[in-house]
Amino acid sequence: MLEARGVWVTLGGHALLAGIDLSVAPRRVTALIGPNGAGKSTLLRVLSGEIAPTRGDARLDGQPLSSFSAAQLASRRAVVPQASVVAFPFTVREVVMLGMTVPGFPMPAQALRERSDAALQAVGLLAFADRFYPTLSGGERQRVHIARALCQLATARPAAGATRCFLLDEPTSSLDLAHQAHVLAAMRRQASLGHAVLAVLHDLNLAAAVADHIVLLAAGRMAAAGPPREVLRDTLLSAAYGCRVTANRTPDDGRPFVLPPSSPLDGLGPKPS
Repeated sequence: MLEARGVWVTLGGHALLAGIDLSVAPRRVTALIGPNGAGKSTLLRVLSGEIAPTRGDARLDGQPLSSFSAAQLASRRAVVPQASVVAFPFTVREVVMLGMTVPGFPMPAQALRERSDAALQAVGLLAFADRFYPTLSGGERQRVHIARALCQLATARPAAGATRCFLLDEPTSSLDLAHQAHVLAAMRRQASLGHAVLAVLHDLNLAAAVADHIVLLAAGRMAAAGPPREVLRDTLLSAAYGCRVTANRTPDDGRPFVLPPSSPLDGLGPKPS
């Protein structure tokens, strides 16, 4: 279990996060949603161990993240940030292999290639394996780093019963429909393998489609948490996003889908007659 307990993050006297209590359970996809500036990426950075909270703590299986070494964290969680910089002209396969060649992850060369190719296949990029990373589009680069994280989780060997976490910040923001499907399938597969999956998502319909549990942040605080049917509601979303939001239900299984406001100026008050 990955947890935030009473987490506050303050910067210049401003609270980016205020009293967050959150559990990210194994075998479940948790989507973190909310408007720009709500604190989603900051919370993900706290839960990955990248930054320390001002107050409270983040814990993995009951232990503070601050007690883990970098190598221990690398064996327990893989992170896909919004953007990554690769300064050298590596090939796509070489970048993906970075997820398996950190200290403590020894693997034979043939196994490295097989596992990296399997991860590239999972995100629809196997045909790009020998391309140079700098020649790729933004969406293709994002999928490369998702494949790298998949390799990291597949290769790490923590103690039996230890929770492993797949943490993604806006993994689908620059992807087309087909490649969004690749990424969502990868997230579901990681949950089915027993991992805890947490993804920051701006697209509420993707969150409804993939998530078992949704956490809604607004102004650094938790506005709601629960299954999609409980969180993706007109009143909750409209209050959090500051505009009129309409949630509906699909006819097959009743999962919600969310319509954007008809006008960018469509506020929370009654519509004009």
